[in-house]
Amino acid sequence: MLKYGHIILLFAMLISCSRKNDSAVSITENSGNNAEAGIKAETYKKSSIDDIVVQMQSSKSKNERKAPVTSSLKGKDRLLLLKPLDGLFAGDFVIGQTGEQDSRFLDPMNSLKDSLLRGRMDYSHFTNNCAEISKLIYNDADLKDIYELRYSVARIAPGGNYSIKFRVFSKNGVDNCSSVGSIVLATDKDASWKIHHFELDLHALKEPFTRTKAWDPYLDQTL
Repeated sequence: MLKYGHIILLFAMLISCSRKNDSAVSITENSGNNAEAGIKAETYKKSSIDDIVVQMQSSKSKNERKAPVTSSLKGKDRLLLLKPLDGLFAGDFVIGQTGEQDSRFLDPMNSLKDSLLRGRMDYSHFTNNCAEISKLIYNDADLKDIYELRYSVARIAPGGNYSIKFRVFSKNGVDNCSSVGSIVLATDKDASWKIHHFELDLHALKEPFTRTKAWDPYLDQTL
């Protein structure tokens, strides 16, 4: 009996060792699977981040990127940001900004300027309706003393038209006078630009204006 007892004990020990080895193998396999899953997840995460970074990159090349303008310039140095070498047009405190005109409007504007400076109106660049009305209101005798005219820049008006202010200067004896007028330019039936509206303050051309005190053009916009 003792002999058989030893055999049974040995057999039980072998079974116990076998179960431990199987558990160890199972744990090892699970660890390997978890590690492999972790590597795949980390790789996917990294790939996703890389895709996002690539999408957020600017499409501009390095040569096209410009350095930001510094805001630390003080005093006269700040004028460097205003492109001081670029040409600037003079302005008029009464009619506003003057400057280069659209080439489409040059013919009617030059014709009107020549007419007013020589004191004899030319209505060839007026619409028929505007010409008929202007002939009733403005006489050549009222325009004979004009010696200078300046235009403002054209401004867009309703209907695709353009409005332009102008200022004329005249001599009434020894006194200088100035007056403000305006025109509206629009395309005619032949697609050419014509003056559809014309007005000028004739009364101001006969009234000498003399300032008796210092004038601040930013506060006082009178002629």
